[in-house]
Amino acid sequence: MTFLNSTSAEGHPIYGWIPPKDSADRKFPLIGFMHGSTGQWGMYRDNLLHYASHGAVIVFPFVKSPEKDKNPFTTNTDGSILMQSIEYAKLANKDPMSPLFGMIDEDNIVIAGHSMGATDSIMASYKMDPVKLTVTQHPGICGPFGPPPSPNTWMPSMLAEVM
Repeated sequence: MTFLNSTSAEGHPIYGWIPPKDSADRKFPLIGFMHGSTGQWGMYRDNLLHYASHGAVIVFPFVKSPEKDKNPFTTNTDGSILMQSIEYAKLANKDPMSPLFGMIDEDNIVIAGHSMGATDSIMASYKMDPVKLTVTQHPGICGPFGPPPSPNTWMPSMLAEVM
């Protein structure tokens, strides 16, 4: 497994895992995973490594940085940073100088997240096409009543459309 430590075009740090390329030259699904508020790489590392060991490329973006994302006031709930990390991976998939070159099956994109990141996964899945699977682990309360404030929150109708 290769550890990914990179930065999106917008300057957001991205960690992740790249499975070993096998002799069949197959491409792998891409999993974009967003952490929860105050979430740290170490909280999700083992699960993401497990996914990668079964043949998935993982991208795990940070809002500001691994250290600054520990602050409860550092949030992103509109899906934008998660979408930027997926776009980063898609561009790297076409770049012969990238370790992701030719690794990603762009027809098999999974968007996932926990808590704040689950809200991001709903928002990103609602805005992106195509998405093969959306995984929401304990999403934040949906609007218009719960945090985060509208329009940076998901609505029940959005979740129904994503499903």
